[in-house]
Amino acid sequence: MTRLATLLPLEITLVAPFASHGLQAGRVGVDVALARNAAGDLVLPGTLLAGIVRAALIEVAQDVPDATLTLPDGPLDVGEACRALFGQPSGDDAASGSGSAEPLDGWRVANEPKRGTLTIGDLVCQTPEPDAAETDRQMVRVEIDRLLGAAKEGHLVTIECPFPAGTPVHFAGTAHHVGELSAGQVAALLRAALSRVPAVGAMKSVGFGRVEGFSVGEPETIALRPAAAAPNAPEQRIKIVYALDRPFLIDLARRGSNLHIGSDIIPGGAIKGTLAAAVKRLKGDGPAVNAFLEGLTVSHARPAPLVDGDPPEVRPELPLSLALCGERLVDLLLADPDPARWPPLADGKAAKFRPDWKDEDFAAVDDALYGGSTPPRPKREVRTRTAIDPVMGAAAYDGDDEAGMLFSDSAVRPDGFVWAGTITLQDKGDTRLFAEALDILAAGAPGLGKTGAVITATSIAAPEADSCEPLGDGLYALTLQTPALLNDLDALRQGKTVAEDYRDYFAGTGLGMTLVNHFARQRLAGGYIALRYPPRPDRYEPYLLTEPGSVFLVRPGSDQALQQVLRYGLPPRVSGSPTWRTCPFMRENGYGAVRANVVDHSRLFDFLAERVRP
Repeated sequence: MTRLATLLPLEITLVAPFASHGLQAGRVGVDVALARNAAGDLVLPGTLLAGIVRAALIEVAQDVPDATLTLPDGPLDVGEACRALFGQPSGDDAASGSGSAEPLDGWRVANEPKRGTLTIGDLVCQTPEPDAAETDRQMVRVEIDRLLGAAKEGHLVTIECPFPAGTPVHFAGTAHHVGELSAGQVAALLRAALSRVPAVGAMKSVGFGRVEGFSVGEPETIALRPAAAAPNAPEQRIKIVYALDRPFLIDLARRGSNLHIGSDIIPGGAIKGTLAAAVKRLKGDGPAVNAFLEGLTVSHARPAPLVDGDPPEVRPELPLSLALCGERLVDLLLADPDPARWPPLADGKAAKFRPDWKDEDFAAVDDALYGGSTPPRPKREVRTRTAIDPVMGAAAYDGDDEAGMLFSDSAVRPDGFVWAGTITLQDKGDTRLFAEALDILAAGAPGLGKTGAVITATSIAAPEADSCEPLGDGLYALTLQTPALLNDLDALRQGKTVAEDYRDYFAGTGLGMTLVNHFARQRLAGGYIALRYPPRPDRYEPYLLTEPGSVFLVRPGSDQALQQVLRYGLPPRVSGSPTWRTCPFMRENGYGAVRANVVDHSRLFDFLAERVRP
């Protein structure tokens, strides 16, 4: 099998009016604005279509005898196919996240995701919007009081209606499929589902969104297209620039129970997982492929504005030792490790470290270090959606009428940005598979994050050498660029100080480094991630992560030890022999990445040297 994915063209025609809710602000006086993409085009959100198709397939599975469809290539179990296409929620009665078939302990829940293989993109309106007067582009509805039979006071809603009532409006888009079902089977399932959909969107009961017709086009196979050979980089370390084909939702931060905010930094584990799925589709799931993937280190990818003809400028994570003293930026990494012996750093004002910086402080730091303004960040696209009740064909509710299954996603828009990172093959790795993996990324690997975005390598080159001069006396400042597992949580509970714990970490774990000073922050990572990858077998416990920006002034025991850390990152401090199956924060997935001397620590310390040195 040589296909990376299958594309299925989708088209659907609705009769106006229709109401596919969007969250963008409408004109003054419009309560319901229709969903639009970043370009301002009307869309039927792909998540809306996916929910409708899934609900319709559940109906088909219930109505067709023996829950099968008869297709030219044999019968198909619709229920099983639906679960394969759209995945299943993690259940509390399944196997554990480590893949074990043993029963779960009482305190644990199963968090192994059963991801779907079908992703439906937004269907974009193909019918030109008419140039009409503002008063002709909206419709008013009012709720009727059941007791009085008249309009209910205050219950008036104004809906955006760009097309006159009765106008056929055509939408077109595509679906991606990356599973084992054949393209013909997926197309047949989509046709069977859409044939049972009478209307799309909100207010269907009063005639909105009536489906006039639909089509599922001929599937197109996306096959591997060999790209230019990978450069002959030292130890097969590659600098790579990625582009995304749609908004992506990855590394979610949960706010409350129903708001998911995606990160604009793409974790190396997410890239590696997407790449691994594509490699295994092409090469199978044998020992050689698994050994190759285990020896591959994929860094996090950071966003950078897209500039024609110029390489992306990705600024490093700045060390937490930086402080603002009045209007001066200083670095206290070279100061006495005991803050109690620091004299006042700013006359009449306290020194401000990063947790206290405001927008104007970040701008001042950027001006001091880079002589320019703060680079922009990618914009976001917020979508709100709800589960569909397969019986009612409307929004589902959880338990009672007050608890709607409504949630919002804040995805990152890729327009105007690229993402840059590195991929490193360890010594004695399979260079042939490495070149083929880079070819896959150059062709485009689908399935990144919850939106199933296609990630494509637009540039592959050898990175700059990992060499730098010491600050003096053989010292280097290592600044974490991504979170890392560096602490012994049990030792800290027993009274060990964080400084002692960091010193023991750098002296051990095969690094053989002497820690001289540090500025670090920590946070607990629990919840879903600690349940899916429990750090302890006997009880629930969160991970203690050292945050990006934490900086460690170290004296390496050897240049080789320093180079290993700069290439592969700091190893996690985990008991036993951890792998990606048991620990999510492995350096192979981009965690523990460091850069040496990301700022001129000596220069930023010079003007305070007389005041802070003992």
